[in-house]
Amino acid sequence: MDNKSDQISTKEFLLSVFSFFQYLGKSWQILLIALLIGNYYDLIKNNYFKKTTEYGAKIQFNIDLEGSGQTQMGGLAATFGLPGGGKNSGLLDITNFETVLLSKAVFNEAYFTEIELYGRKDLFVNFFIDSSDIKTNEWGASLFKDASAYGEYKFTKKEFKELTPYENQILGEIFIKLETQTKLIKEDGTSIYNLTAILTNELLTKAWLETLLSATEKFYTSIKTAKTRKLISIQTQRVDSLGNELRRTDRGLAKTTFEQPDVVNPYAMVTQSKLNRDNIYLTNVYVSNLSSLENLKNLLIEQEPMFNVLTPISLPLVASGKVGISLRLTGLILLVATIIIISIRKSYLDIMKD
Repeated sequence: MDNKSDQISTKEFLLSVFSFFQYLGKSWQILLIALLIGNYYDLIKNNYFKKTTEYGAKIQFNIDLEGSGQTQMGGLAATFGLPGGGKNSGLLDITNFETVLLSKAVFNEAYFTEIELYGRKDLFVNFFIDSSDIKTNEWGASLFKDASAYGEYKFTKKEFKELTPYENQILGEIFIKLETQTKLIKEDGTSIYNLTAILTNELLTKAWLETLLSATEKFYTSIKTAKTRKLISIQTQRVDSLGNELRRTDRGLAKTTFEQPDVVNPYAMVTQSKLNRDNIYLTNVYVSNLSSLENLKNLLIEQEPMFNVLTPISLPLVASGKVGISLRLTGLILLVATIIIISIRKSYLDIMKD
């Protein structure tokens, strides 16, 4: 008996469901109109089909990470234990160039480079937040979320270790976007590279590639010349110390010579002779160290990598249109709302009929 009741209950439920869909089928014109109205609304607001203009740019360049090879500075480099020529290894190896250029370290260097755009100077990262589509796309408001506060943030020049977790989050999302839009391609059989980028702002695209290449050169220069710059600092302190000592002996020798011009005094003569020897020795040591300092400065210049731009970016850039489907489905929302209204109306009529 219970099974029979269950069968009747199930049958009645299915009949009510079929009856409901049959009722909706009779109202298909209303449902279609609601769907069309929503879609036309999106189309009019330019949200259903959205066209974005993108600008592509390319810098063609050659890079020499090995320096100028074996030169007259090679002996000095070997004396100080520095790489003065020959093949590099480790991070500075040319095979790592693409990885280094597209790394977060180089990107961060580019972000905090001050550039001039639109007649004003600011950090590149601030220009990117204001002028790229990240503010309206990734961080923009949509049907399911509010606009991100990232789009209103302004960075100031600071060391990377001083960045807050909030700032690192912003830079992390910027890195993801720029990394996908930036490519480095090496021409087969040559030492020539093509650095390309596609962004939604013409001037920003040009600025990004130029800033990134400059940041890469600065990164390599910093690493390759680190030892030499430390030695220059040490050698500078040594030259300054010798210079002070030499000036002290000069004053002592001048004073002794002035005070004992005609007096025959063995002690004074010995003192003057000693000061004279010290002065000559310090002069020779000072000149030798000063020469080494100058050679180190020349070596510093020689160790800098050479970035030779073969094809610079020139305006105007090539523009292309990108069409995408919006996620703001107003038509679907109106369709569901209409079904709900029809259901409420049907229930009301059934109740009144009973």
